[in-house]
Amino acid sequence: MDSERAGPGVSERLSAVETRLIAVLREQRNILGCLQLLLEGLAHQTELLTNLASLANEEPETSQLSGTINRLTRAVLALEIVSQRLDKLPEKIGVELEKQFGAAPAGG
Repeated sequence: MDSERAGPGVSERLSAVETRLIAVLREQRNILGCLQLLLEGLAHQTELLTNLASLANEEPETSQLSGTINRLTRAVLALEIVSQRLDKLPEKIGVELEKQFGAAPAGG
């Protein structure tokens, strides 16, 4: 369909939609980049915690290292809450886009 025959302003509106979609794409890429960094950080923390736990097994039960490892383990396990929130992120983004644009994004 020729946008000029569709009526005045259609071309401008289509251009505005395209601009907004490009901005949304950039935002999504930023979100994905942040999530990737978070996942990499968690992987490194898990590896470190595994190594430290191995070392702590060689220490007496009342050593400072053992106590520190226990506290560190609890802190890392608390990150499960963050993981649960991230699991819901795509759904929340879809809801917000639907509120703004009146339709769910394709494929999500």
